[in-house]
Amino acid sequence: MISAFFALLCASLCASGATAAPPRALELETIVEAPAYESWRLWTTNDGVRSFFPGAAKGTNVRLEPGGPYEFFFLPENPEGMRGCDGCVILGFEEGKMLSFTWTNRPDMAVRPHRTHVVLRFEEIAKGRTRVTFEQDGWGESADWKIAYDYFAAAWPRVLESYRAYFAKGAAEP
Repeated sequence: MISAFFALLCASLCASGATAAPPRALELETIVEAPAYESWRLWTTNDGVRSFFPGAAKGTNVRLEPGGPYEFFFLPENPEGMRGCDGCVILGFEEGKMLSFTWTNRPDMAVRPHRTHVVLRFEEIAKGRTRVTFEQDGWGESADWKIAYDYFAAAWPRVLESYRAYFAKGAAEP
C-alpha cells in the first residue's frame, strides 16, 4: 500500500513536470607546476594569497584553522564589513589536499549579506604537477543572485590564471 502511494506520487510529480532545479555550482580546474602541498599552502597563508590573488596585496587576514578568518580586503578604505570578503571563514581543510571557506559578494551587490561556499582540491598528478579543482556553490536563483554568479564566473578564472602563472614563473614558496 505504501509503495503504491509513492509510485502514484512519483508518477504524478513526473507527469506535472515538477522537477527540482539542479543546484548551481561554479566549477573550474587548473594545472600548476608545483607539488600538491606547495600548491595548497599558497591558498592558506597571508603571504601566499597576497603573492598571486589579484587585489589581495591590499590586505588579508588568513588564519588556517576551522572557523579561522579567510578575509581579503580589496577596498581597505571602506568601512568594516564592506572592504571585500570581511567575515569569511575557513570551514575546513585537509593539509595538502583540500581547503574550504565561505565567500561573500561585492559590497555593491544586493546579495552582499549572503555567503557562498568554496572548495579547492589539490591532486598531484605527476611529480611537481598538481590538478587544482575549484567549486563554489550556495547560489540562489533570483536575478540578483544571477548577477553575482555571472560576476564570479568571470572573476575566478582570472584568479586561477594568476595562480597558475605564479608557479609557471618558477616562483619560490612564500
